[in-house]
Amino acid sequence: MQSLLRDVSAEASHGVEGFLVVNDQSDQHAQTGNDHPEVVLQSQAFADYSSDIDVGNGEPCEISSDDYADDEEEMLNEDEDDDEVVPGEVTIPTTIPEQNEQIDYEIIPTALGDCGCVSRSPGNKGRKRWPKGVLPPDCREARAMGTIEKAMRNSRHRTTSYIFEPVLGMVFDSRAEAYQFFNLYSWEVGFGIRFGSSARNRVNKYRTMQEIVCEKEGFDHRCKSSSKRSHCKAMLRLHRSQDHGWYVSRHHSEHNHPLSFSCGEKREWNSHSKIEQCVKDMIRYLRENNVSLSRVHCFLGSMFGSMEGVPFNQKTLRAVCAQIARDQKDDDVLKTLEVFRQMHEEDPGFQFSVALDADKKIQTLIWTSGRSKSQYNYFGDAVTFDTTYCTNLYKMPFGMFVGVNNHFQSVLFAGVLMRDEKTASFEWVFKEFLLLMGGKAPITILTDQCKAMTAAVRNVMKDTNHLWCKWHIFKDAPEELGPVFRWNGTFSREFHYVINQMLTEDEFERAWDDLLDRYELCEHPFMIRTYKKKKMWAKPWCKDIYCARMASTQRSESANSILKKVIPRNCSMNRFVEQYKKMLFLRAQAEEKEEHKTKQYDYRRKRVPAIEKHAISLYTRKAGNLFSEEVDKAADYNVTEGLEANEFRVVHNNEEVRKKWARVVFTVKIEDDGAKLVCECGLYQHFGMLCCHSIKVLIHFGAKKVPDAHIMKRWTRQAKDFEYPLESGSGSISNQLRKNVLAVNALEVAQTADKDPEYSDILMSHLSMAKKEIQRAKDEHIKNGQISGYSSTSGSDHGYSTDSGYETEPLSTNRYGASGSSAYMSDADILNIQAPPVPPKSSGRLRQNRFPRMFEYRRTRCSRKARFDDELYCDRCDVEGHDRRTCKLKVKINKKKKITTPVAAKRRNLTGKGKRSNPSGKAA
Repeated sequence: MQSLLRDVSAEASHGVEGFLVVNDQSDQHAQTGNDHPEVVLQSQAFADYSSDIDVGNGEPCEISSDDYADDEEEMLNEDEDDDEVVPGEVTIPTTIPEQNEQIDYEIIPTALGDCGCVSRSPGNKGRKRWPKGVLPPDCREARAMGTIEKAMRNSRHRTTSYIFEPVLGMVFDSRAEAYQFFNLYSWEVGFGIRFGSSARNRVNKYRTMQEIVCEKEGFDHRCKSSSKRSHCKAMLRLHRSQDHGWYVSRHHSEHNHPLSFSCGEKREWNSHSKIEQCVKDMIRYLRENNVSLSRVHCFLGSMFGSMEGVPFNQKTLRAVCAQIARDQKDDDVLKTLEVFRQMHEEDPGFQFSVALDADKKIQTLIWTSGRSKSQYNYFGDAVTFDTTYCTNLYKMPFGMFVGVNNHFQSVLFAGVLMRDEKTASFEWVFKEFLLLMGGKAPITILTDQCKAMTAAVRNVMKDTNHLWCKWHIFKDAPEELGPVFRWNGTFSREFHYVINQMLTEDEFERAWDDLLDRYELCEHPFMIRTYKKKKMWAKPWCKDIYCARMASTQRSESANSILKKVIPRNCSMNRFVEQYKKMLFLRAQAEEKEEHKTKQYDYRRKRVPAIEKHAISLYTRKAGNLFSEEVDKAADYNVTEGLEANEFRVVHNNEEVRKKWARVVFTVKIEDDGAKLVCECGLYQHFGMLCCHSIKVLIHFGAKKVPDAHIMKRWTRQAKDFEYPLESGSGSISNQLRKNVLAVNALEVAQTADKDPEYSDILMSHLSMAKKEIQRAKDEHIKNGQISGYSSTSGSDHGYSTDSGYETEPLSTNRYGASGSSAYMSDADILNIQAPPVPPKSSGRLRQNRFPRMFEYRRTRCSRKARFDDELYCDRCDVEGHDRRTCKLKVKINKKKKITTPVAAKRRNLTGKGKRSNPSGKAA
């Protein structure tokens, strides 16, 4: 019975219906005089609750388990003779321990007035008056046995209809205890309660009267259709006692509305659907990790034993989740800056930069970590950038700079939040990215077909190769081609094969023409537009451009999909940054796992060539597997002499199994006395690893090692000269990183200059000048009383400039890690940053704020009035400010003349057929 008392008191303190579920026939038991109504308790009622019953703001009263040990033993003996218990529920008769007499409630000495309420007796003096400015206590000291426990003990010998029925003059220790008691009574009867009107002292605002009314009390004049209020007069009025307690002065128990009988109905009342604080915290943790509302409800059902055992409904759960979201949105920018400050303290290399509008509201925000900058120093040769994730509170598109490490895993370099996707915004993002990364521009950057992004890359990264991703082509193909393109159809497989497997231009042309002829897509607009831009995405035209096997921004899409799993919809900015930090940790953990496998796992295989053994000892585990695949492909080729010296022809030995348009002969040239091989497939220039044709030539001549010229360091086990730690606590880490970066760059310069005496003299002259400049700077620092060294806030900034023209940003002195163009901002300026405006609710992202991709022209046509000259882009001359209609290079093309590819034209000239056209964009 002690557990029952604890459960009822604990659940009543939060307004839940309590785990005490009285049988629907409890009213009949009370009317017929049955003293043994059965009480059904759900299985979760027997959880280990604290033995302290908290009543109001007073001291908790402890109940000793020794007082009821003998009585509980008697109850267990009586339960053995009862009927079979339903699984999932425990039926316990409310047999309260035997008592010689009923425990009396504490009743204030009052007299019943004519109006049916309590009035003070003639001999009872008024309460003590407190002087002005002195605040009396809000509750009295808790008694050894509260009113709720007394009601439970008196349930067997009660004279009232209900266990928790209020009695005039009944005293409570606090207002909260009175609310709990009346809430339990309302559960028994079948209605809900809420606090009503109250009275306070005008001098010290001391509360002297409080009413607890039915939820249907009064009338809501704002509701025009339906209202829950019905002017119900049921209420409980409380007044203050002399010892700062509360006593019942009036109780009206009649209702003018139907009452609830089942547990499901009673749970719909607000007072019986409260959630405990510990449950709220658990819900908050689940929602922060993007667990849906329905899954949270199911999880709570498992925790409480069943869905029926959850002490609140889904409406209350939705309200709690909305409150959690509102709490996260309050002071969003200040919370985000606090997260930045903590990240900067933990990682001195953390930096961010922000662009503000005229109202000091965030326009664009970019941030990166010290580990990301260290990774960029080793693997920043090929980068993908895409803005596709847009589910935050401000509907700001989120972009990520993503690369690939030596284990073929995605590496996050920086995160960007943008309010718009215009050319000026992308230019600012790319400039700040180069500043944060020390001015080192990537060799290749891959983006989607956004025109604004293309123009920004052309203006900022002039020496960087720009490619489009293939992922968007595959993404738009089902929508554009309709029923022709099915994911499990033959056209889908052949379309993927042509785009991904073609190595040479003539091979691609033949495969493309064959695909269009067989499926009758020669005049399809999508295929025409795709073919016209083939130099931006097709492998034969990009084979000489290094992209580290990232011919698609699929890595950015994969990173976005990971973020969507951990970031909830309409997330605040501070929560967004926190979850991005978690994602960085997960990526670092995955990299460490793969590094462990590379070092500890041995590659065992029968009949391994000597050159493959050498490659496995150099490359990481994933890179070694790719090299082994090329070795397996080399077994299908034979080597023959070429037409010129040091030239060899590699011929496929099973031509019948190849496609009719597939190439079976490749030419490999040997240069620098066998130190370098050049294959016309261009895999090494595109990927950084030898192709199967070159490997076949090396095996043919008995080579046992991979030539040094074809060992790219970024794929080897020693790709990183310095491992940036996950946790850093001082500026010495950035100094060590700077030292390693300087040593690596100095070694590269020395290796290029040691081959020629003239180059060596140039290097030595510059080194002597650098020594003099450094010594003069040191003397000036010593003369001015300054300590030489670098600030820890500079992180991994290397202090060198590249051909891109961007140098390292000035040292920042703020506590938040502001750098780049924001390095001048002080702590006060940073704290004055305002949150971006929250856009109104709309269906999807507004597309008029960005340039459409080349596949969106047909779907996103808009009126001339809605288009502006600064957002127009011509796909004929690749110039902004006008469109295709007003282009000066407009050429009149005879509509009767068909366009065709050179291969198709040659074929038709030979066969005499000229009725079919082909989408190449070239005139016949």
